[in-house]
Amino acid sequence: MRIVGISGSLRRASANSGLLRVAKELSPPDVEFVIADISKLPLLNQDLEKPSPPKEVVAFKDVVATADAIFFAVPEYNFSISAALKNAIDWASRPPNVLDNMPFTMGSCAGMAGGAHAQMAVRNAAVFPNMHGMNKPPLYFKLFDGSLSWDHETGDITDEKARERIKAQVEALVTFAEKFQKP
Repeated sequence: MRIVGISGSLRRASANSGLLRVAKELSPPDVEFVIADISKLPLLNQDLEKPSPPKEVVAFKDVVATADAIFFAVPEYNFSISAALKNAIDWASRPPNVLDNMPFTMGSCAGMAGGAHAQMAVRNAAVFPNMHGMNKPPLYFKLFDGSLSWDHETGDITDEKARERIKAQVEALVTFAEKFQKP
């Protein structure tokens, strides 16, 4: 099983990117967890697709195309997803759509609602590409109320209960994604 993690945060010390690092670290031994870099993707512009898409887009889509499942780390901005994450989803869904029939889960490290609004926006963005979202368990962490221990300099999540929840999310995604694998 190969899971590709995509963080919607471009910030160096992002707790959302830290969430993906924990997911990678605690993945089961038979899971290859790769974190895709979306920081170099240009803003979606169909003029850039001719004669061929930018090399950064091709490289990103090549990584996503190898996935059996996607794990999105979803920051919340103004009750929605980051422009960077929406842009990555948009590029990946351009023909050929490498997200078609792709199972996914997500986790958020965010403000008062823990990223719930942003996760709903991801679900909306996943409809047209024909992705399949794992509904349970939800994975939300409130960053600023002191309930999550994390390193503000690196974005690393140090909270043991949070790390166990992230590990359980990866395990649940593996089980969910197996339903979509072709024999």
